[in-house]
Amino acid sequence: MTGRIDLHLHTLCSDGRLSPSELVRELASNGVTVAAITDHDTVDGWSEGHRAAEEMGIRLICGTELSVAHEGQDLHVLAYFVDPEDAEFRDVLEGMKRDRIRRMEEMVGRLVQLGIPARMEPVMERAGRGSVGRVHLAQELVERGWVRTYGDAFQHYLGDGAPACRPKTTLPLASSLAAIRAAGGVAVLAHPGIYDLDGLLEVMVPLGLEGLEVYHPSHSTEQVKAFEELADQWGLVKTGGSDYHGAREQELPPGSIDLGQEIVDELEARRPSARTRGDFA
Repeated sequence: MTGRIDLHLHTLCSDGRLSPSELVRELASNGVTVAAITDHDTVDGWSEGHRAAEEMGIRLICGTELSVAHEGQDLHVLAYFVDPEDAEFRDVLEGMKRDRIRRMEEMVGRLVQLGIPARMEPVMERAGRGSVGRVHLAQELVERGWVRTYGDAFQHYLGDGAPACRPKTTLPLASSLAAIRAAGGVAVLAHPGIYDLDGLLEVMVPLGLEGLEVYHPSHSTEQVKAFEELADQWGLVKTGGSDYHGAREQELPPGSIDLGQEIVDELEARRPSARTRGDFA
């Protein structure tokens, strides 16, 4: 009997709360047999997650969720089946990691100007080996008692347009899709419900977009139907996942969205033919 499938998951290597091996154990307990770790702008969780998945009998797909820019929009592009050892792709990710640190330094400096004595060291400790982001700074603000809740941290200081927020570094659309394909991967637009899609797929599909994340916890029934039709119109694979982080209120557990094996098969069929032999898939 086929188990559950989840193609959108995060670990502490980005903004999740569980280590890759802890996440894999949770996948197993929820009956997930095929999954993809898609941490933001990194594949650092792949090695540990893959070892744990092999022990648990879970097929783990190597993925990441890239921050991409196009005409003023910040987009998230899921990359599946990427080779975690591809040197050029890792260079891209390392550059983004450096930019994330620079952005965090600017945000901490701005908080100091606003009278909050934040420091980089504890924020980086919270991020550990992963990609540092606003969630780690929000944790610091809450636990130091400078704000009451994560919502307060984002509303008053860290959210888009708030006083301490600084722009996130993103990759140009064309080069990000080219980098995914060059690393043997398949590109999927994540949670399209939050974007202005007017004219977007007309640009992305010719550049190499292969899928649309139709099934996501943030999508209404009406949105799912509309995205199914849109994916069919553009010949895109209809993917989905829980977008599980391990700590957020009211988030769905891994494997809670009903996905069929045919989704994985269709994604795999879109892989660049020269990169189909690695165990990262």
